[in-house]
This record gives sequence, structure tokens and C-alpha cells, in this order.
Amino acid sequence: MIHRTLVSLFLAAGLFPFSVATTLALGPGPSVSVHQWEFDQDGDTEGWGDLRDALATPQVRGGTLQTEITGSDPWMALIPPQVISAKSCYRAVIKYRISSPDNTAQIMWQTRQNPSFGQAGQWKDFHIVADGTWQVATVDLSRFPSWSGEVLGLRLDPAKNAIQGSVEIDYVRLEG
Repeated sequence: MIHRTLVSLFLAAGLFPFSVATTLALGPGPSVSVHQWEFDQDGDTEGWGDLRDALATPQVRGGTLQTEITGSDPWMALIPPQVISAKSCYRAVIKYRISSPDNTAQIMWQTRQNPSFGQAGQWKDFHIVADGTWQVATVDLSRFPSWSGEVLGLRLDPAKNAIQGSVEIDYVRLEG
């Protein structure tokens, strides 16, 4: 077993030779990011992109992913999808700054059994503060029976009912 604190230090120091941390066998202790998208390199969206034209093309500048809401049902997803072991990650943590009249965001996931976004039980709405200040949202995914096995993709609707606004994301982390 690898001690979580040591793993956290290695991840924070960037000592793993990959940008997205892979599944690790961890013992008891504080949660640790198992998959993370930090947006630390200008120009690198780390696979996150808009598939629906309701967001301006996401850009990474100054350590954040930035975009504008340009239409209804704005969302972004990992492109291409990545295989994520659901049993190693039980919550999503997103640090964001959103200016929008909407206060609801949504996270969705695809699995091998249900490879489309929007399948029954494969999403979670969550409250956001969309006043343009930095906030952190934590979404408990462990309560969903569909969060199991291999998760193939993630989708984030940063302000799901908005038709205008700005979005900045500092990080998206899946923690276990």
C-alpha cells in the first residue's frame, strides 16, 4: 500500500511522469486526487472540449480553462474519453469561477454498459454560486449505482440552463 500523504506530495510536486494521475492502491487516510485536470500549461485543455457549440472554444491561459457560454445547454467533455476506475474515485471536486444567471451545474458520465451521456442515473445536478468569485464544488458520486466499473468519459455542464455567461475552471479532480 502507498500512503496517501506521500502520494499527495508526489502529485503536488509533479513527480509522476504523466499529466493525469492513474489509479493507485491507497490505504486509509485523507482523500487524494486519482485523476486530475489542472490546466497549468497555456494552450493545453488536457482533453476537455466543447462538442455542442454552446460554448466558445475553451482556452487555457494563466492556469485556468476559460470559455464563454454562447447558447443553450452549454457543456464540455473529455475528448477522447478516458478509462477511469469508478471504485478508486468516489467524488468530483471542481474549482470554478462562473458569471451567469444560472445556479445549477451538472456532471455526467459514460460507462461501458451505458456509453452515452444522459442515461438514467448517470448524472448529478449540483448547486453553484455563479457570481464571478472562485468557488469549489464537491459532488459525491458514490451514491450512484451507475458510478461503477469503468467510467469512459466525463461531461461537465458548467451552468446547465444558462444561455450566456463566462466560465473559468482552475481544476477538475476525481478523488478517492
